[in-house]
Amino acid sequence: MKLLCLVAAACLVASAASPKRDWKTGMLTDLSSERVLAGFGGPLAYTTPGGLLTGHPAVYATVQRFVIVGEGMEWTVELQRDPGFARRPNLTVNGPLKYALEPAKPAGRFTNSHPERFYLLDADNREWQTTVLEKKLLAPPPLPAK
Repeated sequence: MKLLCLVAAACLVASAASPKRDWKTGMLTDLSSERVLAGFGGPLAYTTPGGLLTGHPAVYATVQRFVIVGEGMEWTVELQRDPGFARRPNLTVNGPLKYALEPAKPAGRFTNSHPERFYLLDADNREWQTTVLEKKLLAPPPLPAK
């Protein structure tokens, strides 16, 4: 009985803590991916016919850039995945996707500021937090008549 109460309490806390996002539907128009140097691993030593070699192997991370169009705006966002993290968003170019935008927050007395956050929801309903690199207004508003 105690275990059941603990599980129910944990589920209640988890559901209360998960943020409610205002998901909108957009379209993924472009996707690119590249490997970038993330740093160097721990020391490595191996023996060769010429003697003992030591060094630090390079560690690479994957950076994916997405171009998303929705509600008259175009966003270019970036997702950097840590080395060794094989999972990637299940998205289709020129296909629909859900996104949510969290506005930037200024620094408070005890909190740091954070830039605008852009969230993607992929076909497997996994949420991915990305960094906004660029945003463009697709159709500028008409100029007032004189």
